[in-house]
Amino acid sequence: MYLLKPIIGRNIYMAMEECHKEQGGKKMYEKLDKLREELSKAKKKREDADRKVKQIENKLREAENTQIISDVTALNLTPEQLAEFLKMITAKDMHPTVQSYEEVENLQLEEKESEDEEDEM
Repeated sequence: MYLLKPIIGRNIYMAMEECHKEQGGKKMYEKLDKLREELSKAKKKREDADRKVKQIENKLREAENTQIISDVTALNLTPEQLAEFLKMITAKDMHPTVQSYEEVENLQLEEKESEDEEDEM
């Protein structure tokens, strides 16, 4: 049994060596090494890009928070007044509807048409 291992191992090694000679020998491993290196570089670029995205997201969040605080401060409201104001804004009847936009557009169109008719007279 012990004698078979070196023979089998040697035969496998010889078969691999013959296979490599047919495929260009070291060239095959060089190609694999290049691909591994390329993969490693791509992963590093992705990590750098992910890190940059997180930094930009944090900066954006901070800028948004600063703007919100600035806007709220400009209203000069007490906390109670601010809470009431926010309740009013979030109420459904405060939000403009598609119909109201259409009404505004129709009014603008009618005004323009009436001005055009007046200009023609």
